[in-house]
Amino acid sequence: MSVRKTFWMMAGAVAVIGASGVPNGVAAPGEETQTAGPVQDAPVTPMDDRVDGRRLASYSASWDQLLPDGSEWVSRAVISEELSVGEDDRWVRVQHTQQGPLEIAVRVELDQRTLQPISLHRTIANDVPEQVLDRLKQVGFAKELKIAFQETEYRVTTTDFNDETRETSGDMGMPYFDGSTLGLVIAALDLQPGAAARLPVLFVNGSDGAVTEYWVDALGAEDDEVAGLASVRVDVGWLDYESGVLTSEPGPLASGGAYWIAKDLRDSPAPVPRYKNESVDILLKGHG
Repeated sequence: MSVRKTFWMMAGAVAVIGASGVPNGVAAPGEETQTAGPVQDAPVTPMDDRVDGRRLASYSASWDQLLPDGSEWVSRAVISEELSVGEDDRWVRVQHTQQGPLEIAVRVELDQRTLQPISLHRTIANDVPEQVLDRLKQVGFAKELKIAFQETEYRVTTTDFNDETRETSGDMGMPYFDGSTLGLVIAALDLQPGAAARLPVLFVNGSDGAVTEYWVDALGAEDDEVAGLASVRVDVGWLDYESGVLTSEPGPLASGGAYWIAKDLRDSPAPVPRYKNESVDILLKGHG
């Protein structure tokens, strides 16, 4: 699934996450200041043989997004996602998130072996009610977002509901991964308990196109079962790209979160049956 996407509804700010990626929304992962993470090996980039997207298989699945409501977790959105092979043997990940009156569609193309991102296009897939539209205009919410990925560079183009367009570009200095498909990358790494990897990740806020560059430490935590599937829980910590300072602690009870990766990637209904952090739980539907 994807990362934290936060957008404004009439009731206020609501976080949305998809399972194959990372939190991608109004606020990036937490703002704590901690010591650097534990991974000391050289970073894993799309050029590294440890990442092999051919381990993945096409799938079509849906997830419930659960948010805390007092002592209970309540479903607030449904996320549907498909992965298939498109032109030039690229992986194409298409995701639809239905939350209240908004349906958000995101299409991402990835190199099939390296999972290096090629392009991303995010749109609002339905007509927006007038009262919601007024609010989206006030906060500058993006109605369309495009990312052109290059080997080390990127260009983000955002158009809001006031038809104002902004463009941001940058260079991470090395090949990198797209935050919205981070779960797929971790699945393709095949991390087992005790293993770890540090990944360069570009995080683009789906609400306004704001860009943040991160290191992500992926830490194989334990064998587990989730949604009826034998899985490995992989905890993720987020570090500032320039300083290496930890900004979000790893683990399902912390702001960094954890992905559950199915052990049998090719025969499972989806490679990432669950993503959870302290404020959201994304769980594969029909397999609880």
